[in-house]
Amino acid sequence: MESARSGQVIVARLDDGEELLASVEAMASREAAGSALVVSGIGMLRNARLGYWDGKGYRESTLDGPVELLSLLGSCAPSSVHLHAVVGLGDHSTAGGHVLGGTVQYVNEVTMLALDGIGLSRKEDPATGLRVMTLDRRSDGTASRK
Repeated sequence: MESARSGQVIVARLDDGEELLASVEAMASREAAGSALVVSGIGMLRNARLGYWDGKGYRESTLDGPVELLSLLGSCAPSSVHLHAVVGLGDHSTAGGHVLGGTVQYVNEVTMLALDGIGLSRKEDPATGLRVMTLDRRSDGTASRK
């Protein structure tokens, strides 16, 4: 991976064989102190694992062959990456969902927005079982309102 930051914008090239989730987490940790928004991602993946939340758990699909990464969006908190993707298949159809895993095929280009002054974290919501995002502080340093 090669990455660079200018202001709040972080741009990275992920290389063939890198694990998508681990690379995005490393990028956020190194360039944004862990808290960032993934605003764009394109390229190709192999062994893409996508999930659909049915209210009880993720129904997982694995797409073995190479797929085009058409869109990648999400948020990063320290030790927690939450990504959704849309991928293009060889027959020009699409699939999408929560990213559970995947390996970079050839190259990925990912853009993040660093959340300087805003600390993100996740906690489990007892009603849904999901780990939901919480805002630890606002950019002016005051506690967030609930």
